[in-house]
Amino acid sequence: MSTLTAIDEVHPRTSRSVCNNETLEEIQKRYPGAEVMAWDDFITRKEKALSTGPVEIDEGKWFYALEVLPPARWHNGTEWNSFHLSELVSGRIASWYIRHKGRYWECQQCCDIERGALHALVLIAERLFIGVFPCGISYADAAHGVAGDYKRLAFLPFATLELKVEPDCPPELAERIRADAAVIQMKRGQPYQVSTCGQTVILGEAA
Repeated sequence: MSTLTAIDEVHPRTSRSVCNNETLEEIQKRYPGAEVMAWDDFITRKEKALSTGPVEIDEGKWFYALEVLPPARWHNGTEWNSFHLSELVSGRIASWYIRHKGRYWECQQCCDIERGALHALVLIAERLFIGVFPCGISYADAAHGVAGDYKRLAFLPFATLELKVEPDCPPELAERIRADAAVIQMKRGQPYQVSTCGQTVILGEAA
């Protein structure tokens, strides 16, 4: 979840905050790292921070989302079904649910995203294999094989959290890989489960 938050507006004549009549320096004492930006830039950054790639879910979660609130932008095709919750996450960001060839997906994207762009995100997710191993996370291309295994695209070691992307990784998959790795990198110092029996590692402990 994004922590990017609007604190106050800037008065056009005084350049101080509207609510508390503070300077930026005074605001930064309460909110370290606070900065001034145009509303359009804030909205763009907020939407980017809240947007997520498709994550596979089970059929039960799909139907729960379909029935909990009236679905918006419902599409019922021969291969694709999609909708988003009518209650938005924040601004224009919506929780989307997509069904494609018997598999179910969830993601957060703008409520007005074009259907083709939404489908493209799912096709990338279907192609990308993400495997969790004791020493790190391996990203591979499920559409291409090498020596009887999926073609390796990138690896994120738990010890350093330094992502290594292979030079021949397709750009559209590399973008998704970096986004997925960034979520894990933000959890540096925290335990991360690496097995179904509950074994964990500390992220970035070698740094």
